[in-house]
Amino acid sequence: MFRNFVLIIFSSIFILTSSCNDDEDDLDTLGLLNSSSWLGVIESHEFDYDADNNLIGEDTYETPEGQLDLFFLNDDQSALIKYECDRISCDGNVYSGKWKLMNNTLKVTINREEINALADAVFIEGEVYLINASELVLEVVFNAPGPSVAKRVRRLKYIRSE
Repeated sequence: MFRNFVLIIFSSIFILTSSCNDDEDDLDTLGLLNSSSWLGVIESHEFDYDADNNLIGEDTYETPEGQLDLFFLNDDQSALIKYECDRISCDGNVYSGKWKLMNNTLKVTINREEINALADAVFIEGEVYLINASELVLEVVFNAPGPSVAKRVRRLKYIRSE
């Protein structure tokens, strides 16, 4: 009986400490996202996997200048999204929206009123694969895009814009 009790206590401590580390990671990511602006997608890396999760293909794509997007993430979780940008200016449409980070997934949406839609439009959504002071990489997973490909993983690279 005592042995079971000790096992339950240690299991509880392990679960609590591991969830605390996840919270700390989210807080670190949140700190880097608050009041930031990102330009991209600079590069897109695609990885194709078969049903046994073996890598069967890989491609890298670069986005031409003038076709990049720029988004600003404010502390109040509002967002500003600009289309058709290069590293100096933006010539496309500008929209306001909102953003949130939940379970290490960043989601940025455009307000539905701005595009005359029934619901907010998802501008970007992906798991934060890497973030630091100069770059953000989001990972998006697609299931079964073809008969020989069971899963496609796309990593989208953005750079910090000043």
